Amino acid sequence: MGLDYSFKLYTQRDKIPQMLTAVAGIATPYVERQNIPFILNDGTQILLPFSSNFKMEPVSIPSGIGEIKLKTSLVFPLDEALYQYCVVDLIVGQEPMVVEIDGCQYGYVGTIYLTITTGNKYVELSFTAATSRMSKLFLASTSIQSTFQKLLSQTNGILGIIDIEEDEYLVLGDLNRTISIDFEGYIYDDEKSLLIDIDRWTEALLSKLNI
Repeated sequence: MGLDYSFKLYTQRDKIPQMLTAVAGIATPYVERQNIPFILNDGTQILLPFSSNFKMEPVSIPSGIGEIKLKTSLVFPLDEALYQYCVVDLIVGQEPMVVEIDGCQYGYVGTIYLTITTGNKYVELSFTAATSRMSKLFLASTSIQSTFQKLLSQTNGILGIIDIEEDEYLVLGDLNRTISIDFEGYIYDDEKSLLIDIDRWTEALLSKLNI
């Protein structure tokens, strides 16, 4: 089994449209042709550059506890770790994964698995690396970390963590700070479901961070 590191961002449920739109803002340069309709709980739709199970059919945001699995590709301002990933360490014949946007160099990273887990009060957006090499990039690139931190601040999100598949989670924005919490204690109480109770989980994270 390879590494499956992930960035997990948490926000209030009513901030879902803002958060998804912000994520789309760093995906658009490469996947602008793949616009999937998202149907919000009030019936309105927004078009976003993601894919769901290789399909482009409309996706509805769950009205309560639920989960949506998507795929996307994102761009980040080029730093040393991204340059190594996108330019240097490529297989023979592979084109550099770099683009210039408004005079700045960006590295292209994908596929990234985006899982949206909803509760009645909170929502989690989990961005999981598709490969071990990408997982290592997530930890090495300050550009990627700061981009996800900006997504949180721009949308008035609550907190972010990095899951490195260990007993502790790294706190986004302060990697020297960790949270130790038992994930299994927050699985939704339903024999037919393995969904996490995102409301209780988020409250537990907030409590650990004294927020």
